[in-house]
Amino acid sequence: IEEWWSTASGKARKDFLKAYFAEFGQGVLEFLRAESQVCKTCGGKGVSVSQAGADGPEVRTACGVCNVAGEERIVICR
Repeated sequence: IEEWWSTASGKARKDFLKAYFAEFGQGVLEFLRAESQVCKTCGGKGVSVSQAGADGPEVRTACGVCNVAGEERIVICR
């Protein structure tokens, strides 16, 4: 997670902290449920694939949204 945190956008960090607090905040918020959905950025692959030049090798980079998980976790609370 440290590698993801160092490259994540401010919005992604904020969303992660809010979801973590909602799920593990010890009763401050009422946790209703957690859901997962396929990561829209990488299509569930967990990586971004690009080509290094016209005939170069395939380059795989960890998805900046799901950090190779292939899914996004959504926490519902009130």
